[in-house]
Amino acid sequence: MRVVNPLGEQPVRVRLGGTTGKVGSFGRTRNLGTKMHNGVDLCCAMGDPIFAPHAGLVRDAGFQRNSKGQRENAGYGLRVYVESRAFGYESVLAHLAGACVATGDSVVAGQLIGFAGRTGNVKTNCPTHLHWGLRKGADWVDPEGYIK
Repeated sequence: MRVVNPLGEQPVRVRLGGTTGKVGSFGRTRNLGTKMHNGVDLCCAMGDPIFAPHAGLVRDAGFQRNSKGQRENAGYGLRVYVESRAFGYESVLAHLAGACVATGDSVVAGQLIGFAGRTGNVKTNCPTHLHWGLRKGADWVDPEGYIK
């Protein structure tokens, strides 16, 4: 799959989720319409390599933590946030089985950052997928426009 880099750099070939296809779209409401889906869910196989869709700094990599600082296997599960402060974009790549980067690392577009998994709130009847959320400033935007 080809990703048109949201930072305006040259398009890069990035395998965001192995098999091309979606199981969830941006904006689809969840929980009887009370929650917005802030990304796209891309089908993949367990262990597929996941690459950075743009260059930036890894703002956070790891499992979500609860208010007591304890690891939670909920929500995004194991996730990596990549931010580009210069352009104001931030990606979250979630439900990973493993991460190859750590908080504070710099990454380039197309760099291996982890492997597809089923962590977080992936339901048993839902196929393995990568959640890719893209934020510009404080607003979530549809990453679909960057996938070719």
